[in-house]
Amino acid sequence: MHDKSFYSFIDRLGLGTWPAQETELCGSWLLRASEGVTKRANSVWTGDGSGIWNPADMRREQVERFYKSRELPVRYHISDASPDGLDAWLDSQGYVIEVPCLIMTADAAEMAKLAYRTGSERFRAEILPAPDEDWMQSFIALEGHKPELLSFYRRLFDRITLPSGFVKIKDEADVVAVGTSVVENGWAGFTNVVVHPERRGLGIGKRLVRELAAWSGRQGAERLYLQVIADNEPAVRLYRSAGFTDSFTYHYRTKF
Repeated sequence: MHDKSFYSFIDRLGLGTWPAQETELCGSWLLRASEGVTKRANSVWTGDGSGIWNPADMRREQVERFYKSRELPVRYHISDASPDGLDAWLDSQGYVIEVPCLIMTADAAEMAKLAYRTGSERFRAEILPAPDEDWMQSFIALEGHKPELLSFYRRLFDRITLPSGFVKIKDEADVVAVGTSVVENGWAGFTNVVVHPERRGLGIGKRLVRELAAWSGRQGAERLYLQVIADNEPAVRLYRSAGFTDSFTYHYRTKF
């Protein structure tokens, strides 16, 4: 079992894996805005591990000014590290719950040494310190993003200042999977993990996770974490079969 201090520690690490274009301190919270693209980069981080929410807290006024001035919806990132009672208060104020997610954790050394008998060894892995054009184009295509978002994601990844590994899994010249690991304070956070939909079931996902874990261990990471949408059953199954376990949850509360 973990407590709020652990949840807050992991929640805070996640800030470095997905840096917002604009940030503003709001007491112990962080306001984030990034052209309205992705919820994580356009929401209030509230995972400070503090106690009980007081509806008289003046931070909410700063929150509303920040997002309304940018013509963005007011959106809160709510995790098990957020103040007790904040989620219920937002619900009472008409904030809609969005995208329930899991935070999962694992041991880096144990995962890196796992041998998967899946035939995935026929695929080749490349690990880059920054995304090249091939990685970027593959990421956009595999995620199903619109091509015009390419420049946004280039800027987002350029803002990552921590040691990072961008992995490609290739079948000859074709990129069939990509993923990212960002290392901080002995932990590595995995993001952008995606496998070509027509190549799933071949062990490529496990191979990708293993390559990310091995690279992370070489950078000094002893533990791993990732964020996954709770109802993404194929992804959750992949991570659990690879050695990840559920640690805590988060979601968003948005007023439209």
